[in-house]
Amino acid sequence: MIDKNSFRERINSIDFLRGIAVILMIEQHLGFWLWKRPGKAVTFSNFPVLIGFNAMGGYAAPAFVTLAGMGTALFIYRHSNIDRILFFRGSILISFGYLLNFLVPSWFSPGSWYVLHMIGFAIALSPVLRKLPDPILLIILCAVIISTPAIQNVLDTPFYLDNFYMGDYGRPGGILRLAAAEGQFPVFPWLSFFIAGILTGRWLVTEKTKKIMLSASLLIFLGILLSVIYLSGFAFTRTAMLQRAFRIYLGFYPANPPIILMLMGLVLFTIIIITQIEQRLTFSSSNPIVCLGRTSLTLLFLHVIIFRELGQYIHLWKAFSTEITLLIIFGVIIVTAQLTVLWRKTDFFLSMEWILRKIAG
Repeated sequence: MIDKNSFRERINSIDFLRGIAVILMIEQHLGFWLWKRPGKAVTFSNFPVLIGFNAMGGYAAPAFVTLAGMGTALFIYRHSNIDRILFFRGSILISFGYLLNFLVPSWFSPGSWYVLHMIGFAIALSPVLRKLPDPILLIILCAVIISTPAIQNVLDTPFYLDNFYMGDYGRPGGILRLAAAEGQFPVFPWLSFFIAGILTGRWLVTEKTKKIMLSASLLIFLGILLSVIYLSGFAFTRTAMLQRAFRIYLGFYPANPPIILMLMGLVLFTIIIITQIEQRLTFSSSNPIVCLGRTSLTLLFLHVIIFRELGQYIHLWKAFSTEITLLIIFGVIIVTAQLTVLWRKTDFFLSMEWILRKIAG
């Protein structure tokens, strides 16, 4: 068995995974915000690097939510009075999310429910979730995924959601409707990723890595199976009631079960791979990717405000060729990684993570 005292310190492999998610988040966003698309068709064959980067960026949000759940499961080994700390940290993260809404009005409305809101909500709920046994958590996880298309059907949610729709709190249900089902990262289905993270954290502590591998394999298999059934043209998958449950859609605005299952499985696989690597090759706390992961909240704020909001006023918005866009992406990531390594020497003083710890413990 693993010595549980080892979980009293920060686990660098988790921060390393967050760092990878930060890199993918930044490259996806900057690629979309900075690139001036040419007149010809934008296809993978024409622009393989940028289109490939954009697809890889889809890993970021599922990883952030899952790792937040995993961190919650391991939190018990690092703090006392953890329920109070978790509730307040989650509440403050939700507040940070609404602050971001107001700082970036070109993307969000006051009622938008983004990944930061979702993580905050799940962490605030975790004092309840963490006390539940594995079978109950598995039932809740499955129930969240299964009920997602049903809720979308009841609300008559469009099959594709744009930013305006995901920020429109004027429909019946208002902000709660966005938070539950029609925001960028609503509770249904994204709570399932957080629960998967809690289970993964528990299984890592008890060295049940085979259970994580089996779960990851099963999730990906089920996601592919649903997609194959849909693409095979079975009539029942085209009915109004079941179409959302089987329809393959590679985006997640809104997310449907096939993509939810495949992304969840992919994240669990990467968690196993990186944690196994760390057992043989320890990640230093000064590793640039680890440092990016330790400042993920701050970097989320900074890159969105600078490149999404201010970028429209300083002529960065969709202003660059393919080559220049790629150079900017790589440059931003490299410079940011080096700056976070230097920032680590002050324990990331005045970062949003530092502020969160000071306020909530």
